[in-house]
Amino acid sequence: MKKTIILLPTLLALASCEKVKQMSEQATLAAREQVAESIGKGAGTTSDPQLKKLVNQTSEGVVFRKDLPFPIHLEVRTSRSQLWDGRVVQQSAIERKSAALVGTRISVHKFESSGNVIRQTTEEAGFALPTTDKKDETTTLGSDPLVAVGLTSKSTSFIRKNGSWQSETSGNIHNVTLAEDLKPYFDSLLAENALAPRPLWFSEKKRFKPGDEITISSDSLPMLVSGKATGSLTLTLESFEAVDGHPCAVFNIVGNYTRKQYPDFDGVFSDEVITIKSGQIWLSLIHPMILREEFDTIQNVQIGRSGQQNAQAQGAVKHSLKRTWRPMENSLQ
Repeated sequence: MKKTIILLPTLLALASCEKVKQMSEQATLAAREQVAESIGKGAGTTSDPQLKKLVNQTSEGVVFRKDLPFPIHLEVRTSRSQLWDGRVVQQSAIERKSAALVGTRISVHKFESSGNVIRQTTEEAGFALPTTDKKDETTTLGSDPLVAVGLTSKSTSFIRKNGSWQSETSGNIHNVTLAEDLKPYFDSLLAENALAPRPLWFSEKKRFKPGDEITISSDSLPMLVSGKATGSLTLTLESFEAVDGHPCAVFNIVGNYTRKQYPDFDGVFSDEVITIKSGQIWLSLIHPMILREEFDTIQNVQIGRSGQQNAQAQGAVKHSLKRTWRPMENSLQ
């Protein structure tokens, strides 16, 4: 299968020394193990019997359902790990400096959704730096070099009033400003974080079986990439597997995409140019959402607060993401 490679600027050359790579992987092993339980491969491969009953599967293949009511009350925990081997340029009002970016970005976020109320809690966020000490020694997470301005608050809540999302705590200036920055993107962020169904999904008339291939590009890209994105991704159905009991289809994925000015719930905006050299993605069989990703990528990203670009990074990135998705019986208190 032909792979698309993006030629990146020479300003930030990749760190290619094999010794540095080995040191980085050893040094970040302990940090990656901190989220291994939630990201670990092979975990939770058996489908929950009640959820398995909802899968539309015959001898001719599966249908990706989008007809079931999406739960109103949800708890979603997203664990993300990115092993970087590249360089970063940090820029502030007084200086601009370049440095090697070798280590692991780690974050764990919990989202609670109850219809018109969303609560986001940052449980862990940081960067595991390389070290020459023993590889099994616990690595302490330091500040993230890609986010020059640290998080002001670990937990933020939003409420929808009169069709518009705003801060639930009107007296907190940070949260009010954050809600205003995110307002144009809120519905997209809900789908991106599995708090709402993705707006585009597979046709309910098409059944897929292992070996089937689909190319997603142009107007269909929001199936996998939210926001203002262009590019092309090719998916090949590999197998069926559960993520924490939730039945999914596992696709091999290659391709590339570019996305401009897309935020996360912390109010950090990113410009991204990403080539997926190889990888797998786990797509739910009962709701339009993504529950897991394992990608080997080349990335060129610019990251900053609204209206700013605090850091630019380029390099080879091993990307892992897993969402633990659970409906709740009761609304947020």
